Amino acid sequence: MSSRLRRPAVALLATTLSLSVLGLAPAAHAADGSISGHITTGGVDLTDGVYVSVFTLDGDQTVGEEAYPDEDGNYVVEGVAPGTYVVTFQVPDGTYVYEAYNDATQFEDADPVTVASGESVTGIDADMALSGQITGVVESSAGPLADASVGVYAEVSLPGGGTDWDYVDGASTNDLGSYEVEGLEAGSYLVDFSADGYQTEYFDDAATIDDAALVEVEGGEATPDIDAVLAEDATISGTVTGAEGQPLPGTYVIAYADRDFQDPADITQADTDGGYTLDGLRAAGYVVYFSYEDDSTQTYLDEYYDNVGEEEDATVLGLAAGDDEVGIDAQLIAGEHVPVELPYVVNVTEPTISGTPYVGATLTANPGTWTPTPTSYEYYWFAGNDFVQGGTSATYVPTAADLGKVIGVLVEAYADGHDNGYAGSAGTAPVTLAPVPVPPVATPTPTPAVAPEAALTSILKSLDVKGAPKVGSTVKLTGLDASFRTAVKYKLQWYAGSKAIKKATKSKLKITSAMKGKKISVKVTATAAGAKVTKKLILGKAR
Repeated sequence: MSSRLRRPAVALLATTLSLSVLGLAPAAHAADGSISGHITTGGVDLTDGVYVSVFTLDGDQTVGEEAYPDEDGNYVVEGVAPGTYVVTFQVPDGTYVYEAYNDATQFEDADPVTVASGESVTGIDADMALSGQITGVVESSAGPLADASVGVYAEVSLPGGGTDWDYVDGASTNDLGSYEVEGLEAGSYLVDFSADGYQTEYFDDAATIDDAALVEVEGGEATPDIDAVLAEDATISGTVTGAEGQPLPGTYVIAYADRDFQDPADITQADTDGGYTLDGLRAAGYVVYFSYEDDSTQTYLDEYYDNVGEEEDATVLGLAAGDDEVGIDAQLIAGEHVPVELPYVVNVTEPTISGTPYVGATLTANPGTWTPTPTSYEYYWFAGNDFVQGGTSATYVPTAADLGKVIGVLVEAYADGHDNGYAGSAGTAPVTLAPVPVPPVATPTPTPAVAPEAALTSILKSLDVKGAPKVGSTVKLTGLDASFRTAVKYKLQWYAGSKAIKKATKSKLKITSAMKGKKISVKVTATAAGAKVTKKLILGKAR
């Protein structure tokens, strides 16, 4: 079982919008086709709360009008131009599992539906499963943790064999440390918990995926008490100086937990004042190693804390959760620990990284060239300023935690009769999600870009409503991406039945007793470049 967690490309829009580059292709023929079907749950007609959407295969644009089932569970999407599409069925309050035709829970796994000019395609049915929930509380030793992140993952098979964990959904804790992840298909899930300044943990009180307990979810039921108590990160800090007491900026400082010298717990470099901090450390015993490259003499100065030259003589620092171990200093002096300084392995051409920096894709390090030729290498991978992996593996697979970060690698070269050499690569582009695979169907001939109305329609398709319309609860409109707001303006209005709710023009709405029994909906109007597009989302009756 792999220890990586992967978050798939769940967003259907690019994260950057410019109205001048919204090249969304219009239909080349009259939009006079239709798609229809019947919606059930467990064989019983489903008539309330479901809305049906038809997307282009890349998920960038909806076509036709969104449809809702009638009292018999039947729906019709009209105004569909000729083409091949994905049909989706979803309920905003999360009562049922999201579905794409035909019985797929992921957009990219859907069976495409092809519509000819003027054709009425029937039989595009859905039998929607009741969803389950996972609930719990995240705390620290001091009490509830607000804004902690909870991730839910499902095990998937890999094309080349083996399995991995794909991100399904997640939530953040409220001020009481409580969370709820809804809309889950029945099955077994891995759950992780994380927060700034705390150690990531897997249910049930596990430090690694291999030690985690899976959470069983049943449709239509909540799985409660999936709780966690997170331990605070520990830190080690100090100053590195030379023989005359001068700072040694750039010195590498490495922490090894429990004398595991093959897998560093953290790596950092001393700043211009010689100061350093190793952070994100779990409760354990640590050995600290210092290594400084002296360009003027082509030698390395190194030692272990506390002022010894061999790892077996190093002092072990016992850290508990939340400890800040300060004053772990080093003064590096040539010849102090080794009678004769050895020449170090010199880097000639710097290391490089090949591969595309996508979540789940493999990056490979080329160690570059050195003199003399090294006998072996070790690779230390970084995401931004964070050390993420070390050892003899020349490959690294970015995870969802690396999104937006530049990946780099530090190579350590070994050669007989020489001190080890170090060289770092240039960084990759920031890590992004891999493009969503397109089903293997014929691609329509590209046509000219359309007016801003089509672009606004594409933006509004990402909107959703979180929460159930229960008296006393709050529902929230999501998907109003802040990065669009310099080009697109939004106007919101909530409704109870057919009447607009006074002063209900924000993204959140508190359900009151006066709304009970009335169908709650929100109308969103987006304007840009003189164009205006409106979308209405229906939550169902308040209860």
